[in-house]
Amino acid sequence: MEFPAKPLIPLRYIMGTYFHLRLILIEFILYSTTGCHLCEKAIEVLQVALQGQSCMLDEIDIANDDALLEQYGVRIPVLKNPKSGKEIGWPFEPKDVLLLLESES
Repeated sequence: MEFPAKPLIPLRYIMGTYFHLRLILIEFILYSTTGCHLCEKAIEVLQVALQGQSCMLDEIDIANDDALLEQYGVRIPVLKNPKSGKEIGWPFEPKDVLLLLESES
């Protein structure tokens, strides 16, 4: 029996059969700015909500972009789910983060 040297999709070998693994990548965008203590609290809330799960967080400083500054200036921190496009502004709690995560389904 021949197997590909490098499968393109992750596979797990169980009892003579290869199975595809479904990898779930949690992604969020956090609109923030330097010195924002609420933004630091938002990251803590995110960590509590995910309970140690891996997460890809793209932290974007709105001060470097006039359009973002106008859109988010008085709302930061804002957490966005890039898959669904939905976002929540501060204040938010772990349950709000989980609802945002579920919004991509």
